[in-house]
Amino acid sequence: MAMVVCKSWCRIMKGVMHQKHQEFLQSVATSSVQWVRLAPETGPTITKRYSHSACYHNRSMYVFGGCTSTNTTFNDLWRFDLGTRQWIRPLAMGTYPVPKACASMVPYEDKIILFGGWSQSTPYPLHEAARFFNELHVYTPMTNRWSHIITRDAPPKTAGHSASVVGDVMVVFGGSHNHGVSCNDIWALNIKDMMWAKIASTQPKPRARYGQSQVVLDEGHILIIGGCGGPNRQYSDIWLLNLTTDPWSWQEMTVENAEHGVTQLWCHPACKVGDRVVVLSKSSKASKGTDTTPPQPNPRPSRIWVPPRQDEVAPPRGIARLNANHAVPPGGAVQVHGCSVQHRTSPPGGGLSASVVPSSGIDGRHLSEDDRGKETPMDFSNDSTDCFKRPLLDRTCTSSSGITSQDDVAGTASASGRDTCDMCVNKSPSSSPKHTGAVRAGSPSIRPNAMSNRLKQLETLRKYEERLKEQVAKAHSLVSEAAGKPMNPQPIVSPPKDYSNTLQLHILIVSEAIFHGRVSWQPVREVFTDSTPDETIFYSLVEGRGELIMFGGIQSDFNTMQRGIGAKAHVISNDVHFISAQQL
Repeated sequence: MAMVVCKSWCRIMKGVMHQKHQEFLQSVATSSVQWVRLAPETGPTITKRYSHSACYHNRSMYVFGGCTSTNTTFNDLWRFDLGTRQWIRPLAMGTYPVPKACASMVPYEDKIILFGGWSQSTPYPLHEAARFFNELHVYTPMTNRWSHIITRDAPPKTAGHSASVVGDVMVVFGGSHNHGVSCNDIWALNIKDMMWAKIASTQPKPRARYGQSQVVLDEGHILIIGGCGGPNRQYSDIWLLNLTTDPWSWQEMTVENAEHGVTQLWCHPACKVGDRVVVLSKSSKASKGTDTTPPQPNPRPSRIWVPPRQDEVAPPRGIARLNANHAVPPGGAVQVHGCSVQHRTSPPGGGLSASVVPSSGIDGRHLSEDDRGKETPMDFSNDSTDCFKRPLLDRTCTSSSGITSQDDVAGTASASGRDTCDMCVNKSPSSSPKHTGAVRAGSPSIRPNAMSNRLKQLETLRKYEERLKEQVAKAHSLVSEAAGKPMNPQPIVSPPKDYSNTLQLHILIVSEAIFHGRVSWQPVREVFTDSTPDETIFYSLVEGRGELIMFGGIQSDFNTMQRGIGAKAHVISNDVHFISAQQL
C-alpha cells in the first residue's frame, strides 16, 4: 500500500512539474515573465564578477572564476542552491585550476568540465603579457574534488570559446589564442577516454571569432550565434553545424526580422528554452539611439588666470632656451632669428611677456629704427594645457601713460627677490614718444579689464562664503532646538528609474533551423518593472527548473563604454535575478 501511495504521489508531482515547465515555456514565448531580484546576502558571499563560467547541475547553479573591475581573476568555485536560494562555497580538494576568466564550463553526467580561459597581466613585473590556458579540469560534486586531466594533442591555449556536450563528446568552437588573434577551428573531446581531436569541416564556414554563444538543438546539430572577430568586427550572423555528416558541415542561417535582434550578441550570452533561444539585452531601439549619438566634445580649458606663487614662476620654454644659448645681461639685447630681443627682469606679480623687434622686413629688407619701434608681440602660450602649469604671457599694449622705466622695474624686481626674467622692446633714445610699456607691477595681464573682473570674482566668492556661514549657523540652531524631541526623518527619495535602459527578452525562434535553414527574431515585448536590471554585459544565463537564472556582469552599455559617452566607473554586480512565468 505504501509503495502504491508513493508511486501515485510521484506521478502527481511529475505532472505538476511538467505543467509548470509548460507554463514557463509559454511565458517565454509571449515574453509574459516576471523578474525577481535576490539581493546579496549579508556576511561572506560570492564576490562581484563578470566573464565568469556558470552551468546548471542537479538543482544548483555552479559559478567559477571571472574578473573584477581591475581585471583581477578568481579561481574560486561557488554553488547556488536553487531550493534554499543560498550561496555555498565548497572547499574542494585536489588540484585547483589557476585563476582565470572566459573559460567554458559544461555539465556531463555527475561531473563538471572546465576548459581554457584567460587571465590579465599583473602590474608586477611590468609588461607581463596576458596568459591563455588550455588546461582541462573536472570537478566531481559528489566527492568535492578537482582533477587536472593531462591529455595528448590538446587544442592551443584559448579563451572566449564556446563549448557544449553532445552525447559523450564535448564540442569546442572558436576562441582567441592571443590578443587580437581569433580562430574558427572545431575541437572535440571524447569524454570517455579524454582524447582530443581536431575536426575538419566544409566550406563556407563562420569567420574566426570569440565570445559567441553555442546552443545544442539535438544530438546532431549545434547553433553558433554571433561573436566578435576583433575591433569593429562584431558579428550577428547565425550558423548551423551538422555533426551527422562526414566531414561536419556548416550552413549559414537566414535571419528574419533582424531589426528585432540584439546589436551586441558577443557580450550577451544566449540560453535555449524549448524551441527558442533567449538573449537578455536592452531594446534594440534604445541601442540604435545610443549608437548614433555623437561623442561628447572635450571641454575647453578655462582662460581664468590664477596668480602663481613665487616658487612656481618660471620662464616659458622658449625664453629658457634663449637664456641658455645666449649670455644676456639684464637690460641687454641680442639678435635671435633676425629679431632684436630685450632682456629685462620681470616686475613682481606681473605675467611674463615678450616683445620682438624684427631687424629685417618680411621681404628681407633692412628695417629702419622707426620701423623697429613698431613692435610685434610674441606669445609662447600655444599649448592650451600649459596655462594651468605656468602664468600666461602678457600682451604688450601701447599706452601714453603709466610707463615703467627699466630702472624702476629692476629695482622693484630686486626688492622682491625674484630672479625670473622677461623680455621687452629694445627702445632706442630716438624712438617715438609712444612707448610699449609693460603691465603695471602686481597686476595680472590677460586683458585690460582683468583686474576689475578679478575684483568682481572675489566679491562673489565673499558673498557665497557669507551665505554658507548663515546656512551652517541656521542648521546648528535647528539641531539645538530639536534636542530632546523625537525626530521625524524625511524619506529618502531615489531618482526615477530609466526604464529605457533596462534588460528585455529577445527571443530567437529556431524551430525551423534544421529543416528550412532559417531563424527568426521575435518582436520585443517590452516589460518595465522596478525589479528589471539595467543594461548588463558579460553576465551568465542558465536555465533552471522552470526559470532562468542571471548572475553577475557589468552594468553598463558597451556602446557607451566604447564611445566614452557618460563615462563613469564600471559597476560590477553579484546580484541574482530570476525570470519565471508571470503570476496571474
